[in-house]
Amino acid sequence: MQARALLAVLLLLVAGCSAPTADTAPTTSATTTDGSTSVNDAPPDGPLAYDGATLSYDGPRVLDRVERLRGLNATGTIRVSEMTMGSSGERDLPDRALGIRPAGAVALGLKTNATVRSGSTLGVTYAGPRIVLRENVSVYPQEVVFAHELTHALQYQHDFTAIRAGTSGLLDTDRTLAVRGVVEGDAQRTALRYRNRYLPNAPRPVIDHEDVTRERWQAAFSSAYYHYGYEYVSEQADTTMERNAVLSAPPNTTRALLHPGVNDTTPALADPPRTNSLTPVRYDTVGELGIRLALRANGVSKADAASAAFGWRNDRMTYYADADAVHWRSAWQNESEATAFADAWRDMLDSRNATEKDGLLVVPATDTTPRFYTAIGAEDDRVTVVSGTNESAVRALAQDSSSRSDSSSASTSSSETSDSAASAASLTSRSP
Repeated sequence: MQARALLAVLLLLVAGCSAPTADTAPTTSATTTDGSTSVNDAPPDGPLAYDGATLSYDGPRVLDRVERLRGLNATGTIRVSEMTMGSSGERDLPDRALGIRPAGAVALGLKTNATVRSGSTLGVTYAGPRIVLRENVSVYPQEVVFAHELTHALQYQHDFTAIRAGTSGLLDTDRTLAVRGVVEGDAQRTALRYRNRYLPNAPRPVIDHEDVTRERWQAAFSSAYYHYGYEYVSEQADTTMERNAVLSAPPNTTRALLHPGVNDTTPALADPPRTNSLTPVRYDTVGELGIRLALRANGVSKADAASAAFGWRNDRMTYYADADAVHWRSAWQNESEATAFADAWRDMLDSRNATEKDGLLVVPATDTTPRFYTAIGAEDDRVTVVSGTNESAVRALAQDSSSRSDSSSASTSSSETSDSAASAASLTSRSP
């Protein structure tokens, strides 16, 4: 099986993250960070093997320090190379990240054609393991980045469940954020300890997560697992044994990542609508953290977004073939929490000047965002949101979903049909 890269970026400099380009050869070494004059031109005796890398610090010494800080020893060769990883300038980032695709980005109010600086990568670790470092690092000493990436290399070598799952490409948005959160939290925790002990004057290698915008939503989702993962590991896994345990059995949901110790068992959800013209093709779970980030990208404050998403228990976003619309059903702790989320979502759409048209909400287009249609409905502890740029598809999904209710069965694929079907207009009603 082709090895997948772990997106082990220590800091997203501007927006998004990019894999190193294979056709760019290293030309310069990194800035000296600890006064060492050692340059590693040839593979040393030990686990590190250099593929043209010319590190200006003592690589084996960094590995030895990381092994002691992390409490894990290298079990084989770790290959290290350097590349030039410059920003590709202003561009429209693709409206996809984690398990979210363009139609889902529309539904979450994230899709935009605004251009932003695409950002650049400081380091990345691949299966093997193989580390690629950016040659010229201005934000952090490259030595701190190397300590972060060496932690990932050790995670690979010890074959932790979180590494295998996080790099499989098979996880939905919610579980990706949770699993990668502990993978990155572990590496950031090690890098911070390295910095505190050996390079105390360097900036702290920990990501704050205050600014979330629609134009940079992909970067916000990616950097979220660094920020919240670091908080989780710092609070829950201080010792080597605890950190190994977290990587061996990572949280299943961002609810568990954000609220350690909670029961993150997810209730069943009814089957999504399916018609002759609307065939489900893929599913995603956005999760509590994903909902928080979507609200924040649409101008909701951090505190209000956290409050609106707090009662999350489960959700399923269904994509349809050639429909340009999605069906998104969520389960909440109780009716009050469901109502709070539905109201917050409607308030967010109102802030984007949504108007009603024959039972649907219409969010107008702007210079950078598309016009889209949506319907929102809350019943007991469930909320259904149907959204898309295709008005007829949204109407069809809203009409069909109003005739379905969730089964009490434990199976997530079970469903039952209510005795009476509501109109599409009922899905836009707002709880008092």
